[in-house]
Amino acid sequence: MNTHQFKEYTAIVNRVIDGDTIVVDLDLGFQVTLHNRHVRLADANAPEKDCPAGVESKVWLTSVLLNKTCTLVVDDKNYEDKYGRVLAKVMLGNASVGEMSKLAGEAHGGPGRKDVTPVVSTPVVEAPVVEAPVVEAPVVEAPVNPVI
Repeated sequence: MNTHQFKEYTAIVNRVIDGDTIVVDLDLGFQVTLHNRHVRLADANAPEKDCPAGVESKVWLTSVLLNKTCTLVVDDKNYEDKYGRVLAKVMLGNASVGEMSKLAGEAHGGPGRKDVTPVVSTPVVEAPVVEAPVVEAPVVEAPVNPVI
């Protein structure tokens, strides 16, 4: 039987590495804390930090998460990536930070593995559609220069 269980942990974000990786103090309960643990957002994939879009993504994620307390939703079967980072859906209240990042245009998809994205109901926020007014430019006729 291949059942996955998702566990929730409280964490404080100490640093943002890039648009989809953070460093946290991870509260395991019973007064046990893992300090400076790298966490990879399981539901978002941001551009690499050495390109302009990656820099923007890191700035955005820093503004959202730095020094904040969040909840990590971790799959007990797929809790670590090949680099040793914890794979987690990072939640602020009821909102997924990965989903927020995608809606803000700072990330897309997940880390490339469908089996690592925790299934947590995340409210979808739809942006209102605003139509720009149509402005007609005045027609200006060019003067005709007679040939002499």
